[in-house]
Amino acid sequence: MSPGNPSNEQMIDAAKKELDFYLVEKREANPWAYAKYHCNTAANMYSDVHWSYFSKGNRGTRHSSSVVRLSDGSKAIFKPAK
Repeated sequence: MSPGNPSNEQMIDAAKKELDFYLVEKREANPWAYAKYHCNTAANMYSDVHWSYFSKGNRGTRHSSSVVRLSDGSKAIFKPAK
């Protein structure tokens, strides 16, 4: 994903904001462990960015979080708290 592409700018900014929050601003003793934990929280589902943890990289098995699919195939609309 090219950071210079205006259509990607909003996604990249949102991801940077969340990484800064979870890895720096939150001041957790083990920020990566907290980030991994966050993948399985309801907050992750309502966030602008949805995180997953893959212990062996993006080709490995997902170890936390899952995609929520509605049974009737409709799209869910989540409005994150601001």
